[in-house]
Amino acid sequence: MQCPQEKSALERIAPHGVAAWRCSSCNGIWFPEDHLRRLKDAQDALLRWIDVDLWANPEEFRLSKSSRVCPEDAMPLYRAAYGDSGVTVDVCADHHGVWLDEGEFRAIIDWLRSRIEQETFLGYLREAGTEAAEIVTGSESVASETGDFLVVAKLLAYRLLVQFPVLAKIIAQLPT
Repeated sequence: MQCPQEKSALERIAPHGVAAWRCSSCNGIWFPEDHLRRLKDAQDALLRWIDVDLWANPEEFRLSKSSRVCPEDAMPLYRAAYGDSGVTVDVCADHHGVWLDEGEFRAIIDWLRSRIEQETFLGYLREAGTEAAEIVTGSESVASETGDFLVVAKLLAYRLLVQFPVLAKIIAQLPT
């Protein structure tokens, strides 16, 4: 495979056991299929429930043609916003993968962590309901979707302790 930017050979890497291909010249990384999500999940377990599906809302999804080509099929890549993170990634229209320039993976992780910190108790309660439904209807395995739900439940409990300390103290004093 060739780097979409430098046209040099990509080297296989496997951070946290997730296969990706890196350019030693520009330090960009090619993530095939869902490997970006898998590395994000492996990087920080609390982030696993936040999945940005670039293709989820076609009416909101805006593509612009990139000057780069897909390392897998040499077809043009397209630029797309990664949620509202401020990061623009290059994606393959045939779902082969995502190209991130140097520093973009870190920017995505930082944005996701900030989402965790900014979410309210009610927001986590809504997310817990969504994740519970995805156990049955989600695109990932039941085990993976259950793991997502358990992470949100843990974050919901943490937010309860932080946002409503008096209520948390009352609950802690209830008999078990």
